[in-house]
Amino acid sequence: PATPSSLSPSGDVDWFRFYGTAGRSTIIETSNLAPTTMDTVLRLLNTSGVLLATNDNATGVTKASRIAITLPYTGWYYVRAAHKTWGVGTYYIGVR
Repeated sequence: PATPSSLSPSGDVDWFRFYGTAGRSTIIETSNLAPTTMDTVLRLLNTSGVLLATNDNATGVTKASRIAITLPYTGWYYVRAAHKTWGVGTYYIGVR
């Protein structure tokens, strides 16, 4: 299930952690962005802070973000969610 979150005040960054299994296809995505100017950017990092993937606009139609990746190892992963510029708003984030 997706988790509700918000980016406020301007410049806020949210961090999420999940445990993943090597070789498993995983999708991390934002949805239900509000207001319409909300524009998320996702970054996926390992426990050493190495960037594994990033995404701005998943489809080009919405400003939601989506990372699809086959996880390289079993362990903890970190997702950084931020607004593309300095806006504020609410969103949902899910890992499946």
